[in-house]
Amino acid sequence: MLVRVSLSNLQNCFVNFPPLLCSSLDNLNTASQNVVVELKYPVPIAADSNESTDSKSSRSVFLGWTGLHSRQRTDPIDERERLARGKTRPSERESSFVDIDAAFSRTLGLSDGQQVTVLLHLEPPVVGVVNIEPLIPEDWEIIELHANFLEFNLVRQVRALPNPGYDSSGGAHPITLHLTPTTTANIKLVSLEPNPDSPFAKLDPNAEVIIAPKSRAKPSRSRSQADSNEGLKIWVDRDTRCSVALKGICWVSVSILHQPTVQAKLTPQYGQDSADGPSVAWASPKIVARLEEWPDAPDNRHAALSSSLCVALVSEGMVGVPIKIEPAPVEQASAAQKVHVYPFTASAVESTGALKFGPNAKQGRHEAGKSILNMYKQPSAFRGLLDGPITDGMILGPLCSTPMLPNLTGGILRFEATLAKPSKPFCNWFLSSGRISSIEVEEPIPSPISNPRKSPLDESVPVLAGVEGIVTAVKSHLLHESSVLLIGGPGAGKSSVSLLIGHQLRSEHLFHSIYLSCQKMSANEERIATIRDTLEQTFLQAALSARLGGRALVILDDIDKLCPVETELVVGGDNARSKQMSEMIASVIKRHSALGGGVVVLATSQTKEALHNVIIGNHVFRETLLLDVSNKVCRREILEMVIQQGPATKDGEEEREVSSSRPETADGTQPENSGGSWMDVFGSAEAVPVANATPSRTFKPDVDFGDLTNLTESYMPRDLVLFVERAKYVALSHFISHNSVDDNKMSVPLMREHFEEAQKGFTPVALRNMSLGSSTTTFDSIGGLTETRRVLLETIEYPTRYAPIFAQCPLRLRSGLLLYGYPGCGKTLLASAVAGECGLNFISVKGPEILNKYIGASEKSIRDIFERASASKPCVLFFDEFDSIAPKRGSDSTGVTDRVVNQLLTQMDGVEGLSGVYVLAATSRPDLIDPALLRPGRLDKSLLYDLPHLDDRIDILRCLLKKLKLDGDLEGEIDNRMRDVALRTQYYLGADLQALISNAQLEAIHEYLGDKDTGVSSAKTNGKARVQDSRKPSIVQFWYGAEQDRLHSDANFGDRRMQLRKLAEYEEAVVKLRSKGKSSRLGVQAEGDQKPDDKSSHKPEILLAWRHLERSLRVSRASIKADEKQRLSLVYDEFVGGRSAELRNGQGGTAVGSRGTLM
Repeated sequence: MLVRVSLSNLQNCFVNFPPLLCSSLDNLNTASQNVVVELKYPVPIAADSNESTDSKSSRSVFLGWTGLHSRQRTDPIDERERLARGKTRPSERESSFVDIDAAFSRTLGLSDGQQVTVLLHLEPPVVGVVNIEPLIPEDWEIIELHANFLEFNLVRQVRALPNPGYDSSGGAHPITLHLTPTTTANIKLVSLEPNPDSPFAKLDPNAEVIIAPKSRAKPSRSRSQADSNEGLKIWVDRDTRCSVALKGICWVSVSILHQPTVQAKLTPQYGQDSADGPSVAWASPKIVARLEEWPDAPDNRHAALSSSLCVALVSEGMVGVPIKIEPAPVEQASAAQKVHVYPFTASAVESTGALKFGPNAKQGRHEAGKSILNMYKQPSAFRGLLDGPITDGMILGPLCSTPMLPNLTGGILRFEATLAKPSKPFCNWFLSSGRISSIEVEEPIPSPISNPRKSPLDESVPVLAGVEGIVTAVKSHLLHESSVLLIGGPGAGKSSVSLLIGHQLRSEHLFHSIYLSCQKMSANEERIATIRDTLEQTFLQAALSARLGGRALVILDDIDKLCPVETELVVGGDNARSKQMSEMIASVIKRHSALGGGVVVLATSQTKEALHNVIIGNHVFRETLLLDVSNKVCRREILEMVIQQGPATKDGEEEREVSSSRPETADGTQPENSGGSWMDVFGSAEAVPVANATPSRTFKPDVDFGDLTNLTESYMPRDLVLFVERAKYVALSHFISHNSVDDNKMSVPLMREHFEEAQKGFTPVALRNMSLGSSTTTFDSIGGLTETRRVLLETIEYPTRYAPIFAQCPLRLRSGLLLYGYPGCGKTLLASAVAGECGLNFISVKGPEILNKYIGASEKSIRDIFERASASKPCVLFFDEFDSIAPKRGSDSTGVTDRVVNQLLTQMDGVEGLSGVYVLAATSRPDLIDPALLRPGRLDKSLLYDLPHLDDRIDILRCLLKKLKLDGDLEGEIDNRMRDVALRTQYYLGADLQALISNAQLEAIHEYLGDKDTGVSSAKTNGKARVQDSRKPSIVQFWYGAEQDRLHSDANFGDRRMQLRKLAEYEEAVVKLRSKGKSSRLGVQAEGDQKPDDKSSHKPEILLAWRHLERSLRVSRASIKADEKQRLSLVYDEFVGGRSAELRNGQGGTAVGSRGTLM
């Protein structure tokens, strides 16, 4: 049946039939799902076919039927048919149309109104597995993006499938899929399972559809393209290539532009004569190269050099350096005779690989020249330096090395016709193809380049983790010509981040990056004039690179080493040197990095306060950014990257020396005290190579990174690298000790116990040289204070132990507590117990540690304390006797404490931002503390340590007696005895109860030694006779002076004699106790044949009995008196809620004779 095509927006691979055909199918009771429609239409034959161009072939496409009929449409009769019928005006007729999707028709090559033949196939074969692939890579990208939609909607768009395995002239046609109302993708069928015998098949609704990916093919370079970067070539944009100066020019001379001071070091040296004659080996500053067009040049201010040309110009790895391009002079045809190569002498490091000749040196050099010439005469091999233009005095780099001459790593090429020393440098050159008669290798010479200008960023790009945000921020400021000061603690990775930024700006934005180590210059104690010259040369070179529209970046690493802040405690002229250096650096930076100049500066420092005020006050750096990678997210990223960074040892790896984390400086030297990059696992100073660890091992981590992150609080990136490295070597040593070295099992398990063992003895950089207290006291050793402990747990322990839960809390958590109460009630003990219970670092601060007579020194002590706490978080910062550190402002005549209070207010405002730092302040006089410190946000809550009541005293006594050995009678009636003691110790503080138990212990010791009569036996103690020591000290007093002095002293002689006797008795008791313990130990070691129940082999024990407590109670008193208790009770009541308006606010008087503050 002949029909015409009508394009419609069906968005599927189905068709609508004409009404007549639909009626016929309905009469046959044929379901639309079992109908496959074949549209056959003619297509022209390709022009390269052997058949006539007028012949046509037919093509068949297969579609499904929607079950609907097409719309009615009239088709005008063409003009030829109308004239044949003899009609004078156009007429219309009805035609049969099939509706087909417009996008699908374009894929098939059908047009609107095209005539096609319709064939119907009923009951087609069904396939269950379909293998398809996208038509082009763009289709695969679209399908991959809408994979979920295609999975549920494929059977709604496709029913009939062409059989790709059926032998047909046109092959299987593509299929168009509609993934969105405006997005389509084309696919082609690869295979059908089962493979039908017909050219079509029906898709099973439950069929498995397999889509093969089709990625973009990597661009394969042809032979000519592969060789395009070989030889001496330079690429410029179209406008420059077609400029008046270079239009029609094929060969140009290229030279690197430097500042005069730098050029003097790089210019070839003339007139240096040797003992054998004049020097003939000089390097030409200009090299002739072929000029090529750069199709995708970034702009008209940049050019690209081939690798060979970079070697010849000694500019490998340089980006953004200015170059000069000018037409090459006339080719010197007379120079095409003989070429001499002067190899460079090897350095001390590479002396073993130097080019050497034996006794027949002349013959050896001749054979070496023939080898070079023969190798470069081959038509397809070594197409490089000697295959294009050759310039007299051209430097040959490692590219000219051949397998026959592996030690030839550099040299200078000279023409024999110009060996005589010229009067001035001239660019002699010729095309070398077939015109070199011979090459001779001469005696090695020293390199004429005194100081090769090698870029310090030629090393590999450092691999960092967790620094994406700070790198993006720094690059954004630098691209807008804002100099940046990057601050961060030691080991935070400032140098590595600055190197990464330099690499990215050089590769992405064509910056000319220069690195300068300020620590190197400071460590060498160079003169200020030398440092000024170095900085001037560096910035002049950067300014020259940015002069013609380019941009330059100068990295000043560790600038605080050159410009430290002035301090009053510095002795000597360091302050004057620092000020002079800072003024010089500020002047140089501001002169060369002006807005619009194209030169920006990136400097690193530990803190902003570590820099001199001249640098900070003159706004040398417009932005100051903090490199903070100590949070848990960054630490986890760093740990995951470092742990999964490969084996600990490599095949054939020698013992590694301490490598450097800092690149070479601008003068080509290596900075001092530099370790590997903080992400270089094996470049650290603590790396211990594993000998004979063959084959190389890989690690299989089996750890929870969340737990490992919590284990590494206050660790800097450098600490994490060293920590993981230590854990890997621990795991490797355990693996080798339990397995054979030649074991085929390659992976080494890396578990948590390895990290815990590696952490023993490891101190992070932030905690080195820092006195931190580690308390072993826990809540189990403290009695009473139940409510106070509960509040401390809520404030400190819970946020530390359940940090992920509290991180999602929308409320502001408390970070400061004031502990006040009676002296001796346990404020300091409980504060240290909190740190021990939670496993936190503990920093205790006393008043004398802070106060200093120098102005500003006390405030600096406060800042240093909070910096220590922040570096060692999670940490408890405890201020003891807080009323002496932060009294009310105006109460001090010197003003020192006023400044301390002001600094405390500033620091404690930021405590909430320092997560993991908790401030505890203890005092017995809260009314003397400045009220501003007691407001919410600083010390949020005040906890009263009241006098212990009866139950508290019982609990305290039970905790004190827990660690003592008690007598059987006392141990059996411990509860009653403790209640009795608690009733008799009213108004006793915790310290008083501890003194009570200590005195009881001393009573037991005296009784054991037989110094006191216990009422049981005065002659024996523990069944042994008491032996009187004859070594009683004899006290002899000699009186001098007047008689009245002697009579006056007789009154107190008895008291002094009793004191001396008590001291002698105490010493005697200690000696006896030590001797008894020593003899008991010796008896156990010497008498091994004694029975186990022999009493002489047992260590003597001292038991605490009730009688000892009775004696201690008789001599003990409460340390706080009744009037003192009443006074402090009134103070605490007024502090809590009974304050009156008449309380003093600390403001001094203004009357004549009143005390004032020196501010």
